[in-house]
Amino acid sequence: MLRGELLPYFEYQDIIKMIYLCKLVKETVKDHFQSWKNLSQLIASRYSIDADQILEYESLQEFKHAQKLIKVKETRFTYRRFKEQNSEILVYAGEIWSWKEDLQYWSMEDRQDSTFGLPVPYLKTVCWFDAFCCAEKVEPAVYNVYLINGVKLDPQSRHGFAEQVKLSINKEIKVGEEMKAEEMYTTKYIPKEIYHKFPTDKLTRTPITRIDLSQEKQDVTVKLIFSQLNDWWKGDYLLEGFVLEKLPQEKKQQKKQTKGFAESIFGVIKDAVDPNHSTPSNMINQDKKGCILM
Repeated sequence: MLRGELLPYFEYQDIIKMIYLCKLVKETVKDHFQSWKNLSQLIASRYSIDADQILEYESLQEFKHAQKLIKVKETRFTYRRFKEQNSEILVYAGEIWSWKEDLQYWSMEDRQDSTFGLPVPYLKTVCWFDAFCCAEKVEPAVYNVYLINGVKLDPQSRHGFAEQVKLSINKEIKVGEEMKAEEMYTTKYIPKEIYHKFPTDKLTRTPITRIDLSQEKQDVTVKLIFSQLNDWWKGDYLLEGFVLEKLPQEKKQQKKQTKGFAESIFGVIKDAVDPNHSTPSNMINQDKKGCILM
């Protein structure tokens, strides 16, 4: 017979499997996770975040309302945020790329509008541009992708970054001891019609595309990469990072043995990460309408 005190020693995936064993086991699991403390530990285990930071709040609803940014364990620059209507994976542009540490070409700016509370990379001017960011431990799902970026010059003075680089999105999956990379999306960046609409000296969320990782069997790494289109000089560009906004899963008919489980504790977890909310339609590869202010 399964005892509730043993559940903290199981991985998230194993606990999910337990609900299919029998009604008694399912009820034991459900009762155990009615406790906010136990639930917070399960959320922390699934998403590799610190349970103590979740327990700063009295309930899941309070935790989501706070929209706290939490660093993902054993990653370099990946964070998570649970919100009332959606959840996000956020990535800080902390990687080291060509010329980033040379103050002649790049600077690190402290800004009031920063997402992470960390210095934001600002491109002064450079010829070779190969910036990149990596989102680690990304679970299978469908995501909208946004860049957190901006320009400082007013529209009349802008000339140095419109469609000057190639922006690619790759997924990397661990196969044995190696990482297998696959390109999922590519475009010229920044599209001219968006570039000239950027607000002056403000970080914005620019919608890029939608990626489908729902068929993956394991967590993956999503890498956003800039690369050369030409040898022209480029300048005036703020790159803070990017966001993966998780979209709700399509509702599927549940097995009879799990009827009512959506109202159980796992249903609460699902609501935290897969809310039923409207999907943004202003992605770049659809209608190129522009920026979303932070």
